[in-house]
Amino acid sequence: MNSSERIYVCAPLKGGNPTVENITLNIRRAHALMCALLRQGYNVFCPHTMWGGAYGVLPENTFLALCLNWLYSCTTVALPGLTEPGGNMLPELGLAATLGKRIMYWDDDTQRLTELPKGWLDKVLGTGQSQSNGAASNPNPKYPPVQL
Repeated sequence: MNSSERIYVCAPLKGGNPTVENITLNIRRAHALMCALLRQGYNVFCPHTMWGGAYGVLPENTFLALCLNWLYSCTTVALPGLTEPGGNMLPELGLAATLGKRIMYWDDDTQRLTELPKGWLDKVLGTGQSQSNGAASNPNPKYPPVQL
C-alpha cells in the first residue's frame, strides 16, 4: 500500500484541440490513470475528475490556480506517458519542479510509475540539468507557476 504517497495527475485537458469530444476523451484518459494508481494503493488527486464537469464555470486561470494549489501537498506528479506536454501542464510541471516534487510517468508496459528519462523534464521546461528526483535544477523554469 502506497497511501502515504500523494500523487497529482498532470495530464492534458484540451490537448491543443478544445472540442467537447477532445476534452471528454482527455478526462477519460486522466480518469483511467487515476484508477490505475488507486488500484496500486496511491492517494491520488486528479483535477480532471474533480473539476472536469465544471469546465467553463470559472475562468481558466482560476481553475489552474486551484489545481496548482494542490501541488503543494502532493509528493509526486504523475504524467500519463512521455508525450509532449502543453497547455496548463507546463505551469503544473514548472511549479512541481520548483517545489522539488518527484515527477514520474505511467509506463503502459510495466503498469507502474517510472522515472523520467534523463534530461526529459529539462527539455520540456527549458531548464538546466535535472536532479535525480525528476525536479529541474533551475528554480526559474521557462514556464513559471501561476501566482496564487
